[in-house]
Amino acid sequence: MKKLYAIFILILLVCYPVFGQTKTYRINHHHFSLETREVEGESERAEVVDLYRGKKKLLSHTLFREGGDCSAVTIQLGDYLVEKNHITFYAYWASADRMPSNLKFGFQKQVYSVTDKGMVKLKSSKIYIEDTVETTNPDFLIGHGWTHKGIAYLNKPPTTDEEKRWLADYVTSVEKQYKATFVFGKEHQTLEKEVRAKLKDKIAEHTNDWDIYKEAYGKSKK
Repeated sequence: MKKLYAIFILILLVCYPVFGQTKTYRINHHHFSLETREVEGESERAEVVDLYRGKKKLLSHTLFREGGDCSAVTIQLGDYLVEKNHITFYAYWASADRMPSNLKFGFQKQVYSVTDKGMVKLKSSKIYIEDTVETTNPDFLIGHGWTHKGIAYLNKPPTTDEEKRWLADYVTSVEKQYKATFVFGKEHQTLEKEVRAKLKDKIAEHTNDWDIYKEAYGKSKK
């Protein structure tokens, strides 16, 4: 009986993630911990990691979030890397929709440095994302406010002054909302490649059935 019970517990540990996990680090002669917790909501579930110095929580980063409704699904995946006196956080967004409006899609990398006094400071934050944003120019939005006109010019150059204003407003809105620098061209490609490599297994795990269940997740996806 004890053997069967032990096997049952092992199966649970393998099949279900262990929340409340804590990893401790000594960074630049100071003690930090990264504590994972689960967040339950009415329409989504999430896994978050909190960074602590002693008992003081400094920041949080999403490791997993999935939400949506009867016609769409959006995921956010994340990971982190502690190396020398730096803590790097990675984020990836993707979505699928049966009735496509704005498909959230993007990549972000945030690098924090730990000073000699144990202070955690944001060293750099780069992002490429296609998303709904808050803007002071509502006329720049289409589709019931779901899509910013500037998104159309992220991968093709604007040719008119009006198109340039749309793109500039979108970039400014994203940078304000996500507290990051928007990247284009080679910087975008480098960022995407690094984030995809870091989150390769997670991306495969959470999107590999999107093509199979098109009636649930939709044919339009990013």
